[in-house]
Amino acid sequence: MNPHTSDPTVHRGIQLRYPCSALGCNRWFKNQSGLTQHHHAKHPFFPLLTADPQVTLPTCHARLEPAEEDHWGDALNETESRAQTPLTNDEFDSEFFGSGNLVFCNYHPILTGIPCGINAQPLPRSTPLQPPEPKSPDDWFPYSSQLGFELADFLYTRNQMPAAHINTLLDMWAASLVEAGGQPKPLFTCHKDLYSTIDRICLGDIKWQNFSIKYSHNLDEPAPWMQAQFDVWFCCPLETICNMLSNPDLAAQMDYRPYREYDSKSGKRRFQDFMSGDWVWDQADVIANDHPECKGSTFVPIILGSDKTTVSVAMGQHDYYPLYLSVGNIHNSMRHAHHHGVSLIAFLAVPKTTREFAQTAPFCKFRQQLFHVSLSRILSILKPYMTRPDHVCFGDHHYHWVVYGLGPYIADYEEQALLACIVQNWCARCLAMRGNLDGDALNRSREHADTLIAEFDLLDLWDEYGIVGDIIPFTNDFPRADIYSLLSPDILHQIIKGAFKDHLVEWVEKYLILKHGKKQAEKILDDIDRRIAAVAPFPGLHRFPEGRHFKQWTGDNSKALMKVYLPAIEGHVPQAVHYHDLIKLFGAPNGLCSSITESKHIKAVKKPYRRTSHFKALGQMLIINQHLDKLASARTDFSARGMLSSTAGVSALLNALVEHNRLKDGTQDMTNVDSECDTEDHVAEKSASHIDDPEDSREVAGPRVQVHVLLARTPHELNQFITFPHANIN
Repeated sequence: MNPHTSDPTVHRGIQLRYPCSALGCNRWFKNQSGLTQHHHAKHPFFPLLTADPQVTLPTCHARLEPAEEDHWGDALNETESRAQTPLTNDEFDSEFFGSGNLVFCNYHPILTGIPCGINAQPLPRSTPLQPPEPKSPDDWFPYSSQLGFELADFLYTRNQMPAAHINTLLDMWAASLVEAGGQPKPLFTCHKDLYSTIDRICLGDIKWQNFSIKYSHNLDEPAPWMQAQFDVWFCCPLETICNMLSNPDLAAQMDYRPYREYDSKSGKRRFQDFMSGDWVWDQADVIANDHPECKGSTFVPIILGSDKTTVSVAMGQHDYYPLYLSVGNIHNSMRHAHHHGVSLIAFLAVPKTTREFAQTAPFCKFRQQLFHVSLSRILSILKPYMTRPDHVCFGDHHYHWVVYGLGPYIADYEEQALLACIVQNWCARCLAMRGNLDGDALNRSREHADTLIAEFDLLDLWDEYGIVGDIIPFTNDFPRADIYSLLSPDILHQIIKGAFKDHLVEWVEKYLILKHGKKQAEKILDDIDRRIAAVAPFPGLHRFPEGRHFKQWTGDNSKALMKVYLPAIEGHVPQAVHYHDLIKLFGAPNGLCSSITESKHIKAVKKPYRRTSHFKALGQMLIINQHLDKLASARTDFSARGMLSSTAGVSALLNALVEHNRLKDGTQDMTNVDSECDTEDHVAEKSASHIDDPEDSREVAGPRVQVHVLLARTPHELNQFITFPHANIN
């Protein structure tokens, strides 16, 4: 408001025409988009009707106040007997790695990930690991023995046996005990006993919570969807992250501080895992400058990913909207569905309505804002620890002070447009026009978008900048978060299916036709196909005997063809054909590919859905995922305590029980109990170990020779590999 006038409708000489209608609010705005942004921020249309109790803080670690800043300075100086002065941004803590010191890393000088004790006092980096809390080697709680745990894990996780089949199996087991003259006391009496035992596992026990969202604006002529209530189910993200950081299976594959990796000989920068990228280093600089109390902490970037999936079409359109979470500290190889580096944390609401209202502007905007409001509500518990550190126990049994930050978001293009609040067919990262991608264009940013929204009305924002001006990105509620810079590269859709299949392959064909004419271009394309077909057999390479001229493409086809296609077009197309900016920001893109969330759908959504009765399936899926997490956490704990063998498994347990009974009863030695169930590998191993002539079994002195035998797969290849000189073959 102009301080020299009492007129609230004038600001800096500009007439304000749009007043806020909220009770007690005297704000006026120049255009409709500014008013809409104000309403969403100060008077939201979607009140959160929480159906769950207040979110509680996790009990897996203590809430402590950070140590004094001079303590962190002392720890920095003590680490590795470094210089006695605090590190600055120009002084890096460097280390060499590998045989011959071929690689060295420069680590961030402020966010150094210094370990500390349970009392929060910093420790020198060379401090020995703290041993875990001692437990009895026979403590299989809540199971009676290892056999009970192995049976529960096999039936529920690996075999995924239905409840009725579990009852049948347990009844047969009990009958076999009676027939053998024993008591009918199997490990579990029925499926309910099995499930209740899994419920008693304390590790990995993160409760599902929910809240509801309902449309509450402009109800004069309410449509059916305006009166509906939409439920969002979620797990506490703070507890999920703490469980992930404390997982001993991930401890050896985790980075505690940002670094820059270089080749020692050439000095060239190398980008691999996420913490080696420029984005995380820049974020650490901002945290160090804005929050000095975070010095010595470990920066934990939060990686999110979401993608709607359909589990049934013909029997009803059952869509689910899972939200996944990971952390940037773990290596890319761990961020896949077969490891525990990605966790399901929420099922977002999927609002539906009739065809009459499906394409209306109010419903589309509600659906978009519902997505952003839900993410903001789920992640709100992390916000306090984005500006001050949290005390967390890691998988190496050390504690660290941790500061969180929103990191890259794994999404395909449709999801990126929703996240960035842009119009379809516009770029989510820059303002380039679709018809002029080669022209100069500004990168999108949060500050630039806020300025445009304050100056232009909604229609101009839509047409000229591709911005949906009345939707607020969820990242605006968190510090240091700019959604436009958090959209990660997507190998599956942008490179394999997009840049390679839909762009490069088709572009090469169009280029050759324009360059040489259709007839000559077809000859060149045939030559490219011959080059692809002539690729020699090699492990990891697929053969394409007909070249690349096939109609139906799959993701596997594209990934396999990429390895042989680029060398095949050598000499036929210009050399200037790159994708490196985002790699410099986030490291190798295989750790942020949407194939991670696509594959996670199978374990977290599709398989659990098949195990349900299909009636109100979501509640059953939540319980199934919770049980799977508990069993996985229990196996990790038992393995870390040396109670489970990683190779022998149940067979070794059976042999140990038989040997124990033999010694107890004083009977003669028995043949290995699994002798009649040997696999082909065991039979071959035994055959090779029984050599008739003892002279042949003696070790021969001399150098070891590695021999590789290549067997022909077809008669044609056999003729290529074998020649018969000076012989006539009839």
